[in-house]
Amino acid sequence: MTTLSDQVVRFIVRDIGASQGALFLSDTESDSKPLLRLVSAFAYNRKKYISRTFYFGEGLVGTCALEKNSIYLTDIPANYIKITSGLGESKPGCLILIPLMTNNHVLGVLEIASLKEPEPHFR
Repeated sequence: MTTLSDQVVRFIVRDIGASQGALFLSDTESDSKPLLRLVSAFAYNRKKYISRTFYFGEGLVGTCALEKNSIYLTDIPANYIKITSGLGESKPGCLILIPLMTNNHVLGVLEIASLKEPEPHFR
């Protein structure tokens, strides 16, 4: 599953011209409260974030899942994430979180960060 999810996240990030992306999947088996676990990341400092988890309603990822609505931000909180390269790091210009759902049930959240806003047809 990890290889497939890595390929999907990488494809989406590259296709829309974004800088980095992450896939969180719902994990209800390990806890009575719904939990989202990071299962794939593209261009994130993976070692730093590999064990990231959020309860539904916690942070932007958890809020996206709880409200079952996409979140589109251009004013990113300063301490949220940075886009890193060999030359340094920058605050994203745009952050998109999309709940992945079936039959009104949240399966996960896709988070995409970009230095610039994506073309309107990708929003």
